Amino acid sequence: MDQWEIIRLRCVRDGEPVKVVARDLGLARNTVRKYVRSQQPPGIITVARPRLLDPYQSHIDQWLRSSPRITAKRIGTLLRERVDPELRIGERALRQYVAQRRILIRPKEAFVRAVYAPGDQVQFDFTPVQAIIAGVLMKLELFVMRLSYSGRLFARASRRCDQLALFTGLLEGLVAFGGLPREGVFDNAKIAVTRVLRGRNREENRAFRAFCGALALDIQFAAPAKGNEKGGVEGANGYLEDNVFRPIPHYASLGELNAALALFCERDQERLHSTHREPIADRFAREREELRPLPT
Repeated sequence: MDQWEIIRLRCVRDGEPVKVVARDLGLARNTVRKYVRSQQPPGIITVARPRLLDPYQSHIDQWLRSSPRITAKRIGTLLRERVDPELRIGERALRQYVAQRRILIRPKEAFVRAVYAPGDQVQFDFTPVQAIIAGVLMKLELFVMRLSYSGRLFARASRRCDQLALFTGLLEGLVAFGGLPREGVFDNAKIAVTRVLRGRNREENRAFRAFCGALALDIQFAAPAKGNEKGGVEGANGYLEDNVFRPIPHYASLGELNAALALFCERDQERLHSTHREPIADRFAREREELRPLPT
């Protein structure tokens, strides 16, 4: 996760003051404001020159792992006391370097909670389905979104599981919900993830990172082969397959199928939430108040 994403999550999503984020990251306030206003990631930068603290990275990483709350100032003191008495570095450069290493050493963990707060999380996924469209049996990809607190659903069928289908589904789903939750949970599909790294770290492809960064939507990726980490949407996949795609339905066009899916998800709000035994519509009414406005 780079500085642009961190700044947009902290300032746009969480509402943290610019001066606090600027101080933590060792950046000028105008730089932070520029990233807050920009819905596009900064352009590709040429290869960076080695930084003054790079030779001390192993020491800094060790202290961050053993003492997660250690301050940049304390790290600077330890470096001069234990490693290099001649080290000279500005406070701002020290804070910025430590903040970047801290994010890499102790990334935010994704986890599935038993109880969700309104507006806290949305899970989304693709699942293969079949339908007869204009008399032709077609294999389709069903994009499904589920708000974790209310259980409100959105679904959209497309011919492929590609970035166009993902981005279109996300935008149409968020519009149907009327706003943005704090975070989204997705799997490790190649349309979003270029490479699965160690632990929870992922190398996101540039288009997906730019799309989610523009929305200030934090994405947590489920661990490989652990569908339970997005169990809400996995259950919604099966529910929609049972109630819409079995037996195989007939529609005149893909647009007609998607209109039927939208109507089904709207009417599904009358159902009682499977865990809380409360109408989904009542829970969604509370959740909608906590969703962030969509960017214009």
